[in-house]
Amino acid sequence: NHWFKMGKRKIEVKKIDDDRIRLATFQKRKLGLIKKAMELSLLCDVEVALVVFGAPTMSCKQGKLCQYSSKDIDVLLTKFVELQPAEVYTNEDYDEKFKSKEEKDLGGDSGGE
Repeated sequence: NHWFKMGKRKIEVKKIDDDRIRLATFQKRKLGLIKKAMELSLLCDVEVALVVFGAPTMSCKQGKLCQYSSKDIDVLLTKFVELQPAEVYTNEDYDEKFKSKEEKDLGGDSGGE
């Protein structure tokens, strides 16, 4: 299980079971992610492309596609296909990259506080 500090409390990072809460969380975090991507591009003068596929729904079986790109998305995706990545991350990297030293020392169970 993964824990994420949100404000003053930690939440367990796992799939949210309630559909309404999961959708609301997705919308809010998606906008936060887009804002961070824009800030990274503007502050650091880097090219950023972000692609988010929403979860499938009754009205959209494939899920809705959302994209942000600091420049022409086709140019950035061509670069992506042609270059070898210097860094690659997956969900399995979460604990190693984002767990606090204290959580690692305790074996990862923060007790949800």
